[in-house]
Amino acid sequence: MLSLLLISIVAATNWEVELQTVDGRAVRGAVERIGATELVVRTVDATVTLPAADLLQLAPASGVQAAKNHDAKFVVELAGGSRLRAAGYLVDGDAAQVELKDAPPLKAAVRSVQSVYDADATEAELQQWRKINEGEAVADVLVVRKKDALDFLEGVLHRVTGEHVEFEVDGETIPVKWSKVFGFVYQPRARDIPAASCRIFASGGAEFAARELQLAGDALQVVLTTGDAMSIPLGRVERIDFSHGKVLYLSDLDWDAKQSERQSFFGATTPIDAPHDLFTPQRDRALDGGELLLAGKSHARGVALHSRTRLVYRLPDGYQRFTALAGIDDRMDRRGDVVVAIEGDGRRLLQFEARGGQPPTPIDLDITGVQRLAIVVDFGENQDVADHLNLCEAKLMR
Repeated sequence: MLSLLLISIVAATNWEVELQTVDGRAVRGAVERIGATELVVRTVDATVTLPAADLLQLAPASGVQAAKNHDAKFVVELAGGSRLRAAGYLVDGDAAQVELKDAPPLKAAVRSVQSVYDADATEAELQQWRKINEGEAVADVLVVRKKDALDFLEGVLHRVTGEHVEFEVDGETIPVKWSKVFGFVYQPRARDIPAASCRIFASGGAEFAARELQLAGDALQVVLTTGDAMSIPLGRVERIDFSHGKVLYLSDLDWDAKQSERQSFFGATTPIDAPHDLFTPQRDRALDGGELLLAGKSHARGVALHSRTRLVYRLPDGYQRFTALAGIDDRMDRRGDVVVAIEGDGRRLLQFEARGGQPPTPIDLDITGVQRLAIVVDFGENQDVADHLNLCEAKLMR
């Protein structure tokens, strides 16, 4: 809940931002004040006050210069979901220090750290790393390189210096040189981690799960969900996501495989959980595997469907609105023609036609009390030619 977020600004700033609200509004201006219940920005025309419950996302108006990551040696993952790219990682006793690029070091309790691994890992190494992490270790895990493969030992992690990692196996502590270490995983300690009030995404792929923020000069002073404090330069902030608990993207939900189906041109019905082919619905990408494109704009979130598809979702309790932007993918170049129907518990809520080259259709429906939401896409006048429908930014809102 955003009410848990403690944000204060001691003075007006020149931090120009673009704000998005859950009802689709966009506001641009300089941050003047943020509190637990509201955010105030100074626009060209007026001072605007936005209720905290309405905030969806904040991003710098001028964008963020891409970070140079040549100094990042490690990826450090913390309990609660924070993920940092670090130039160094040190441990002495129960205290860890994560050395960051262009920011003061993060000093954290070791119990806050989940894992540390090589930032330059290959995809093959990452696959092995994920497989090792899926195991049910009963102790700390040290992962080492052995020729072209990764191997691991279970034991106890101790001091970490710039030269080696001290690892105890069978009562003997061995200093293992960093040149042999791929990474390590801490056996989960007892942690009582609160939910994040917001998530801060920074240049270089860093992500911070925050419970408190304070704007101080040209930096954000952040208290992470682990209770550890750090500073993030404003120049590295790509966006702040306030959507937790307010918005659920349709692409994050699994459709009901028993009720969802696709019908071929010749009438044969196939369940959606059948092997993938060209016409299988896609999450957060177009049917051809590329980005979702509508009216010249790329969208990161959404669902892509072909004609003669019926998707049924079981909705979590408490959501009241369904919104999306619907249209034929730009790649179809004025081709494509479908009839779209949205149903709630078997009752038709909306029906419209989408044609290639036409402006997208905004969807905003009251789904209060709806338990099953169905999206039905059928042939238009041109049968199934280029029927690539994108439901961009499709989401449920409280």
